Amino acid sequence: MPFLWLSYGLFLAIACSLLLNRVYLWLWKPRAPLPPGPPADLLIGHLRYAPASEPDVAFYQLGKQYGDIIHLNILGRMTIVVNSFQRAVDLLDKRSANYSDRFLPKALTE
Repeated sequence: MPFLWLSYGLFLAIACSLLLNRVYLWLWKPRAPLPPGPPADLLIGHLRYAPASEPDVAFYQLGKQYGDIIHLNILGRMTIVVNSFQRAVDLLDKRSANYSDRFLPKALTE
């Protein structure tokens, strides 16, 4: 009987250590630096900067303050706003190979 409790304890210790390892890697994994943006609130992020009407005017004002490329985190959704036509052309046309590496199933390609 003591052997059975020892194996349960060992199993529980291994499971907890694996879970803690996953949580640690998820929370503190290295991420690419994001463009500048306004300071975020704790739970809602940049929700107060999200425009209900006339988003072009609101994002233009933020662009004048923080630069051509802005990062917003609205309720957990990362959003990158590009305020310059030349920057948009550079990102979408000249560097399109960097952003178009999505997986395409074989059923769609044949």
